[in-house]
Amino acid sequence: MVDPCGWSITKCGCGKCWDTYTPATQDVAAALAIGVMWMATGRQYGQCTLTVQPCSRRALLRSYQTYSVANPDYGSAYISSGNWYNSCNGGEERSCCVACEVALDGPTTTSGITSVTLDGVILDPSAYEIHNGYLLVRTDGECWPTCTNYSQQSPPSFEVEYLRGLPIPDRVQKATERLACEMAKACVGGPCALPANLRSLSRQGADFTVEELSTQPGEIRTGVREVDLIIALENPHGRAQSSICLTPDMPSPRVMT
Repeated sequence: MVDPCGWSITKCGCGKCWDTYTPATQDVAAALAIGVMWMATGRQYGQCTLTVQPCSRRALLRSYQTYSVANPDYGSAYISSGNWYNSCNGGEERSCCVACEVALDGPTTTSGITSVTLDGVILDPSAYEIHNGYLLVRTDGECWPTCTNYSQQSPPSFEVEYLRGLPIPDRVQKATERLACEMAKACVGGPCALPANLRSLSRQGADFTVEELSTQPGEIRTGVREVDLIIALENPHGRAQSSICLTPDMPSPRVMT
């Protein structure tokens, strides 16, 4: 995620009302406040709309087989698509744990799926759900397409539109509005709560240089007490972004632009 998505300022967090500032001042103050809060909270909030064509690997043949265990409820263990499963006394085709799923670039939720289209037909939302924040799982007994011919895309055989990212918590939204309010005050030359570490303020273009107030490397602090309390709550260790795990077993979906 390169830029924040889904963030906006529609009202003032304190003091002078937001709609009393000019559109130019609002734009500058909102852009600065949103950028700072998005980075300070670990770039985890805000939902971007993506349209992708997920890639589902073909099921691998059983590459390792163990002997049956003593428990009569299970047969043998096997590996499929890089994962271990216990079969139900009948092999892979009767496994209790096999699911038809494809990986999306998460995080997302079931309600965050806007549409799933198969050969131009929108699939009923009751036929799928999101597991673990990124796996799109088919729940109607059918399975996702395992092969896509990208040279024949009219219509696409498998396309998913969804919201990637976490919704902005109300407390973070209010803190962002509070910071935007102080940015707007500073932009018009009024008294504000921003500390003396604010440098290079121009009244029209409003180019800011803000030195970070932090207790450890990587932390971003604004100097506005209420805002910094929320930043510390959301990102106590000053991480630049949430941790990610990359694996060649889970191919990334093709992003449509």
